[in-house]
Amino acid sequence: MKTKVVRCCTLLMVVIMLMSTVMGCAGSPTPPASTTEVPAQTEAIATETEAAKQPMLEYSFAFYDASGSKWVDNPNDVVTPFVEQKFNIRVKNVILPTTQSFKERLNQWIAARDLPDVIVTGKDEADYAVKTGQFADLTEYVKDMPNYNKYFEQKYWPRFMNDGKLYVIPNVMVNPTVAPYNDDPYHAGDPGWAMWVREDILAKAGYTFTLLAEINKKTQETGKKATLEDLKITPAI
Repeated sequence: MKTKVVRCCTLLMVVIMLMSTVMGCAGSPTPPASTTEVPAQTEAIATETEAAKQPMLEYSFAFYDASGSKWVDNPNDVVTPFVEQKFNIRVKNVILPTTQSFKERLNQWIAARDLPDVIVTGKDEADYAVKTGQFADLTEYVKDMPNYNKYFEQKYWPRFMNDGKLYVIPNVMVNPTVAPYNDDPYHAGDPGWAMWVREDILAKAGYTFTLLAEINKKTQETGKKATLEDLKITPAI
C-alpha cells in the first residue's frame, strides 16, 4: 500500500485538477533578484518546461457515481490533455461503480491493499471512508488553492470536516444570488435542474428568441460569455 505521504500528495494534485485550481510548481528554484521584470507568460512557460522534466505523476481515480461512464471515454475531451501538460499528472485508471455498495467495495480495496488514490463520492460515503484511517489529512493544503477558495465560502468548511480535520474537498456551488453571479447564466443554480425546450417547438408556438447556434457563434467571435438577455425567450416561460 502506498504511504500516507504519497497518497496525500496525490490527493492534493488531483483535487487541484478537479477544481481547476492554478498554482505554481512548488519544486521550481527561486530566481535571483533582478531589476528587470519577467513577463508573466515567460514565467508560465518556464514553469511548465520545468514540470515537463519531472516524471509524470499517475494516479487511480474512483468515481462512485453512475454518471461517470458518460464522460470517461469522451472523444471530444479537450480539458484532460491541457491538465496533463499543465500539471504533469495523468489518470492511469478510472474505477466506476458496480452492483456492490460503496462500503463493500471500499472494504475490499482495503483488504486487497489496492485503494484508489482519489475517490469522488457523497458525503456519507466519504465520512465512512475517513473512519477507516486510510486517507490523509488535507487541512494544511487548503491555503494553496487560491482559485478554489475564491469561490468556496469559507464559513462552510466545518460542514466537511471530520474531527476538526479536512479529508475531503467539496464540490463548489456558486451562489447565483450574489454579485458578480446574479446575472450569469453559467452559474444559474444547480445544472442538474434545468429545463430543456426544442427550438423548433418554441418557434411553432409563437415564441421569439435567439438561436443557440447564433449565440454560440457570437460567443466564439467575441470571446464574451452569453448573458441572460441573449438567452431571453419572449414571452417569458
